[in-house]
Amino acid sequence: MLETPTMLNTVISGANYCFTDTGTTTIGLGTINPMESLEVGKMENNTRVIRIFIADADTNVDINDRILYQGKEIVTELTDQELFFELNITDILNSHNMDRVKMLNKDLSDSTGRDVYLKKIKIRDLVMTVVNIASF
Repeated sequence: MLETPTMLNTVISGANYCFTDTGTTTIGLGTINPMESLEVGKMENNTRVIRIFIADADTNVDINDRILYQGKEIVTELTDQELFFELNITDILNSHNMDRVKMLNKDLSDSTGRDVYLKKIKIRDLVMTVVNIASF
C-alpha cells in the first residue's frame, strides 16, 4: 500500500522526506530542527511493521561498509522521529568512524597523488530509511 503524506500520522521537525511506491520513508538525519515542526496529516490507525536502515551515503566508502545499521522487522506505533530516538545512534556512528578514518578518499588520493583518508562524519551526514512493510 502506498502511503501518501496525508495518510501518515507523523510529526517531523524539518526532516527531509521521500515517499515512494515501496512504502519507504527516507529521513536525512542531519536536517531535523526541533524549532520547526511539520504536521503531515493523520492516519486513523498507526500500527505498522517496519524495518530501519542507517547508512553512510559517501561513495568513497566501500559499498559493503555503507550500511551502519540494519534492524529487524518490528511492529510499532512510533513515528519515524520517535524511532530515531530509540536507536543508540552515537555508538553506531562512533564504531563506523573508527573504520572510516582508515578508508582512502579515492577522489582526493587520485588527484593529489598521495594517500588521503576519509574524515569522521557526524550524525547529520547519515541517512536513516524507515521501510514500511505493512500498515494496519
